[in-house]
Amino acid sequence: MNMCPYCGEDVPDDSSACWKCGTEIQRGEGGAETIEQRNVEGKTGGGPKVECPFCQAQISARAMRCNECGRVVQRTNVRANWVPIAWTVFGLVLAATLVGLVVAFVRAHQTPPDPGRDTPLTIKPHELGRIYLRGGAPEQRRREIWDSEHKGRFVQWEGVIVDIDPSARIMGLADDGLGGRATAVVQFKGDQDLSGLKVEKTIRYSARLEDFRDGQFHLSLGVLLED
Repeated sequence: MNMCPYCGEDVPDDSSACWKCGTEIQRGEGGAETIEQRNVEGKTGGGPKVECPFCQAQISARAMRCNECGRVVQRTNVRANWVPIAWTVFGLVLAATLVGLVVAFVRAHQTPPDPGRDTPLTIKPHELGRIYLRGGAPEQRRREIWDSEHKGRFVQWEGVIVDIDPSARIMGLADDGLGGRATAVVQFKGDQDLSGLKVEKTIRYSARLEDFRDGQFHLSLGVLLED
């Protein structure tokens, strides 16, 4: 195989011209190669000619290099090689598809914020109070029931604000009106705006049951619910 001196393509030894750029390859004395640009579409050497933009010599319209100055001739009418472009586009599409699949997989398997909030217990404060705050069962038995059935579960309750500490984000709520003692002490999440709340206001909230002691339920991760 020989290499075309103008476009660098491999050319069979018995070829008289480069199959790609049309450069004619002739062997002189001693096997030395001489080269001449020709139009491969015309066997007689005719065909369209153009002017080299660098040295203004007349060259074949299909020539990739000027046979006078040797510089590469860039022409807008030369057909681009579509294979590298096609592979590039295919690679980009494949990469975008893989990224989309990874994002969808991660989103589908992400742990939702505050797991269990969307499936709260339906039990009311006074119903739960009969079991743990006013129940006659021994403390140990109540703790066993609490740990197995209610601890860590979310509830959606309504109560009247008895006391509030906005800086600590803690609120005491009574489920039986202002005359009652706070039966639920709720620690609200940091993104909750409690500035507009005050004693005697009735609110609905979602929170997680953490403990019961001293006649009160203690809850965390509180968020306000719309009225």
